[in-house]
Amino acid sequence: MTISTFDIWLTIIGLAIATFLIRFSFIGILGGRQMPPWLLTALRYVPVTILPALVAPAIMWPEATGGSFDPMRAAVAILTFALAWQLRNPMLGFLGGLLCLIIFINAGGVLGL
Repeated sequence: MTISTFDIWLTIIGLAIATFLIRFSFIGILGGRQMPPWLLTALRYVPVTILPALVAPAIMWPEATGGSFDPMRAAVAILTFALAWQLRNPMLGFLGGLLCLIIFINAGGVLGL
């Protein structure tokens, strides 16, 4: 199926307008006002909920295994979480998880798993 150039540009412009309106709703309309405490509390949890939403599908249904569950990747995710929690540093947790994944994949190849 081919998509025409017009349809691509129409989609890009439509998404740009939608993105602008979403951002303007907070910056332009609420920029000079005090936000209610309940909204500030809710907004504090947005980054905490976005990261698991992005990571969970890659753990549960990884593309590398054709979408089937891989216990090795789940174990690496648990190790990454534990490392980040223990060190109180997400970046070190991510780097440690990457190292664990590389080690586990290579060990699996050597062991024939």
